Amino acid sequence: MSALESILQEAEAQLEKLPDTDGAELMQYYRDLGYLPPTYMATPGGKATLQKADVAFKRDLRASGLFTPAQLQKLRLMHRDSFLLEALRLLMDFDEGTPLPRMPEVGEVSLLSRLVHYRLFIYGLYAHKVDRPFGGADQPGRKQLR
Repeated sequence: MSALESILQEAEAQLEKLPDTDGAELMQYYRDLGYLPPTYMATPGGKATLQKADVAFKRDLRASGLFTPAQLQKLRLMHRDSFLLEALRLLMDFDEGTPLPRMPEVGEVSLLSRLVHYRLFIYGLYAHKVDRPFGGADQPGRKQLR
């Protein structure tokens, strides 16, 4: 491990100890993308649910290819304590955010499929849960966008 990686890991560990001022916005994004149930409320008993959502989102973010490793590193350096929130803001922004590089595969449940479903939902073209597998239910909405 390089000295820079070691410093970054230590900084991230220290930042995790700081109070979360952006928690409500982060939870809303997680709800919008189906990582948290729509009725989730931040309670001491719900901490495990939030941690599970956080782990799932981070896993999907890394696997998505929507950001290169260099872009993720830059986001971490620039935004430190609000890294995930900034990534979500970029992903959820229709105007100046991250473009979607491809359509998900049929049956896929990923960050990419959730983003497509979310965008269709916002346009009123999709009335299902965003964490459903990509395919049949979203086809009418996708056809209307073409």
